[in-house]
Amino acid sequence: MIEGHTAQVVESNFPQFSVGAQYVLFLRYDPLEKLFVVPYGGQGSFAIENGYVRQLKGDFAATSGKVTAAGFTLMIAQRIRPPVQE
Repeated sequence: MIEGHTAQVVESNFPQFSVGAQYVLFLRYDPLEKLFVVPYGGQGSFAIENGYVRQLKGDFAATSGKVTAAGFTLMIAQRIRPPVQE
Protein backbone atom coordinates (compact mmCIF):
# COMPACT_ATOMS: atom_id res chain seq x y z
CA MET A 1 0.00 0.00 0.00
CA ILE A 2 1.22 3.46 -0.91
CA GLU A 3 -0.81 6.22 0.73
CA GLY A 4 -3.87 3.99 0.73
CA HIS A 5 -3.42 2.66 -2.81
CA THR A 6 -2.39 -0.84 -3.74
CA ALA A 7 0.87 -1.02 -5.69
CA GLN A 8 1.92 -4.07 -7.66
CA VAL A 9 5.20 -4.05 -9.52
CA VAL A 10 6.62 -6.86 -11.60
CA GLU A 11 10.14 -6.29 -12.93
CA SER A 12 12.62 -9.05 -13.69
CA ASN A 13 16.00 -8.86 -11.95
CA PHE A 14 14.77 -6.12 -9.65
CA PRO A 15 15.32 -5.98 -5.87
CA GLN A 16 12.24 -6.54 -3.75
CA PHE A 17 10.88 -3.57 -1.80
CA SER A 18 11.32 -3.72 1.98
CA VAL A 19 8.43 -3.04 4.32
CA GLY A 20 8.93 0.28 6.11
CA ALA A 21 11.60 1.53 3.70
CA GLN A 22 11.27 4.83 1.85
CA TYR A 23 11.18 4.97 -1.94
CA VAL A 24 10.76 7.55 -4.67
CA LEU A 25 8.93 6.18 -7.70
CA PHE A 26 8.46 8.19 -10.85
CA LEU A 27 5.09 7.14 -12.22
CA ARG A 28 3.36 7.69 -15.55
CA TYR A 29 -0.35 7.04 -16.02
CA ASP A 30 -1.25 4.66 -18.85
CA PRO A 31 -4.81 5.65 -19.87
CA LEU A 32 -5.31 2.51 -21.99
CA GLU A 33 -4.48 0.16 -19.11
CA LYS A 34 -5.90 2.57 -16.50
CA LEU A 35 -2.91 2.16 -14.22
CA PHE A 36 0.37 3.79 -13.32
CA VAL A 37 3.68 2.41 -14.53
CA VAL A 38 7.27 3.15 -13.56
CA PRO A 39 8.81 4.57 -16.74
CA TYR A 40 12.10 3.03 -17.81
CA GLY A 41 11.65 0.08 -15.45
CA GLY A 42 13.91 0.15 -12.42
CA GLN A 43 15.61 3.35 -13.52
CA GLY A 44 12.54 5.26 -12.29
CA SER A 45 12.86 3.84 -8.77
CA PHE A 46 14.99 5.18 -5.94
CA ALA A 47 15.49 4.21 -2.29
CA ILE A 48 16.18 6.70 0.48
CA GLU A 49 18.69 5.21 2.89
CA ASN A 50 20.29 7.10 5.79
CA GLY A 51 19.28 10.40 4.18
CA TYR A 52 20.81 9.58 0.78
CA VAL A 53 19.16 8.56 -2.48
CA ARG A 54 20.14 5.36 -4.27
CA GLN A 55 18.78 4.38 -7.68
CA LEU A 56 17.57 0.79 -7.51
CA LYS A 57 18.63 -0.03 -11.04
CA GLY A 58 20.78 2.26 -13.16
CA ASP A 59 23.81 4.55 -13.06
CA PHE A 60 22.50 7.59 -11.17
CA ALA A 61 25.33 7.37 -8.61
CA ALA A 62 27.95 7.23 -11.35
CA THR A 63 26.61 10.38 -13.01
CA SER A 64 25.44 12.33 -9.95
CA GLY A 65 27.57 11.05 -7.07
CA LYS A 66 26.22 10.66 -3.54
CA VAL A 67 23.07 12.82 -3.27
CA THR A 68 21.06 13.65 -0.16
CA ALA A 69 17.27 13.36 -0.22
CA ALA A 70 17.03 17.18 -0.03
CA GLY A 71 19.51 17.55 -2.88
CA PHE A 72 17.57 15.02 -4.95
CA THR A 73 14.35 16.98 -4.38
CA LEU A 74 16.09 20.15 -5.53
CA MET A 75 17.46 18.38 -8.65
CA ILE A 76 13.95 17.23 -9.58
CA ALA A 77 12.41 20.65 -8.95
CA GLN A 78 15.01 22.32 -11.17
CA ARG A 79 14.28 19.91 -13.99
CA ILE A 80 10.48 20.16 -13.92
CA ARG A 81 10.11 23.90 -13.41
CA PRO A 82 10.45 26.09 -16.46
CA PRO A 83 13.35 28.54 -16.23
CA VAL A 84 12.52 32.08 -15.15
CA GLN A 85 12.55 34.41 -18.14
CA GLU A 86 14.12 37.81 -17.63
